[in-house]
Amino acid sequence: MERNERLEAIYSEFDAAAQGLCDDTGGILCEITSEYKGEEEERELKYRFAKIYYGSFICELVYTAHGTLSLINSILGCVVYADKSEDTIGVPLPLVTDFLDRDVTVPMCIPCISNAAGMKQAVCCIGSVIAQLMPQLVKLSPDSEKKEALTEFYRKELNTAFDMELELEQEKEIGEEQLTPYEIMRLEKRFYFDLITDRLTSGAFFQYMKGEKISPRQLKKITESKKSFGYEKRMARLWQSGQPYEIPDLSAISDGLQLYDSNGVQKPNLREFWTMFLSWFVLAIGIAPVYLLLYFAVQFFEKRGAEYVVSDPSAWIYTFLFAGITGMAVSYFTRLWFYRLLNKKQYDAYEEMDHVVNGAGADKLMRVILGMIVSASIVACVLLPMQNLKFTGGGLWDNSQLFSLQGTHYSYAEIERVYFKPEDQKQFFASYVIVLSSGKEINLFNLDDSLSYEEELTALMKEHGIKVEK
Repeated sequence: MERNERLEAIYSEFDAAAQGLCDDTGGILCEITSEYKGEEEERELKYRFAKIYYGSFICELVYTAHGTLSLINSILGCVVYADKSEDTIGVPLPLVTDFLDRDVTVPMCIPCISNAAGMKQAVCCIGSVIAQLMPQLVKLSPDSEKKEALTEFYRKELNTAFDMELELEQEKEIGEEQLTPYEIMRLEKRFYFDLITDRLTSGAFFQYMKGEKISPRQLKKITESKKSFGYEKRMARLWQSGQPYEIPDLSAISDGLQLYDSNGVQKPNLREFWTMFLSWFVLAIGIAPVYLLLYFAVQFFEKRGAEYVVSDPSAWIYTFLFAGITGMAVSYFTRLWFYRLLNKKQYDAYEEMDHVVNGAGADKLMRVILGMIVSASIVACVLLPMQNLKFTGGGLWDNSQLFSLQGTHYSYAEIERVYFKPEDQKQFFASYVIVLSSGKEINLFNLDDSLSYEEELTALMKEHGIKVEK
């Protein structure tokens, strides 16, 4: 299945599951909207929203396609608006459960959704929480004091967790406008939502969703931190209590969850590593002849019409380095083909997660990087053989500087002498030095430290009547 087809299946399931949730919980309307990033031709989904309108409040499902604050992607969360006013500040569902003093163990920030079945399970999880809270949410909306208390609770939670000075008397100047902390919370609601989502899709919460026992270290990070949400501490108490708690069915995303450790960092996969290494090696071997051909073609034209050329005899080896770097970049675009070839049994699961982790934005970035690598490699393959000393019938062309395209010409009359310089503490290999009448010295060590040019150079100098000292 192509990436677009797989992603469209996830989005379609999101829409259908959200509409189903609306119908099952007595919603009036389910409104689907999307937010994209990138240019029109290569834009990719950033968020997809499903606002479910009830009698006096709104529950908004938020699908984050690519997390901006962590390595985890494809996350479903939920925000609650206590009424339908445009000025109402949405509060993430986990924090609402803490405000309402409810012990809810069902995950409400669910990552690694790589297929339609995973999306359906994620919506079911959040839907079950909304159904549990429905009586309290219905009572909350008409109560203006309680709504204000919820907003203030959210402000204090942000202050506690992120050290954000959001005191009511404090205002922030943006341009000519004076904004209150509440206005800032509205304007930057997605930023705060992403911060909270990042917290609730890592650490102990990630271990919980994977079905693992919560490690003492992760529990300690929550209980001893002064920056933990009340919801985090509530969950830590439930996990420490030893009482049985509900673990929802997340089987459809279990493969994706297993790819990451509890910090949300992708685990090393030896099978994947060797697949990528082999693909990189094969591509590098295939690309190397192209760079080699370019290098020797430029070298051939450099030697045309010259009596002798002194250059680095081993510079051509660098073309393999350029080929290796280029192969690494190209392997990004061929990774699925090689994985299918070498790991047929695991290919479907790998392809699912790959389509989620690497979106159109990653493709665009890698195309830019590949273009830069190829351009730099071509320039280097051209410049390296041009870095030389070229002796012609009319004199010497000094092109020993890497980025000197034309070089400097000296007639043989300007060459005063050539002397042998033995190795010393500053120069570990012996070499010959050309002394010009201007006093400038050209040390051939900078081009060739092997003295492979010794016989041809001394014969050429003597032919033009130049003294060679050894």
